[in-house]
Amino acid sequence: MKLLKKYKNRLIMITKNMIEQPHKPTFIKFGDKPNKSNKPIDYALWFKRCFTLALVIGFFYLLALVLTENVMKVLGVILGLLIVRWLVRLILRITFGLLHFAFWAVAIAAVILAVF
Repeated sequence: MKLLKKYKNRLIMITKNMIEQPHKPTFIKFGDKPNKSNKPIDYALWFKRCFTLALVIGFFYLLALVLTENVMKVLGVILGLLIVRWLVRLILRITFGLLHFAFWAVAIAAVILAVF
């Protein structure tokens, strides 16, 4: 009997909450996935992206026609090195950021352990 009363009170509380605050995050079902098929396709955005990509490819194609093969190889090597440099800087920035966080976490933990 106690168990039924407990669940009845919980049901009453949930019902009151639903009536008063229907937009609280507690009513979002975790198992349901949003229906993405109703989202309209932005054709203008896709057209802009395809046009920009076509311009870039066309530019490099015309550049390859004008310049010799050796010059294109040198430009490719320089561009590849710039991309690798950017990736290494990004990885190092993330690594040192995590090490900075870990250092301060250890320092605070050491102070807390020393105080207590």
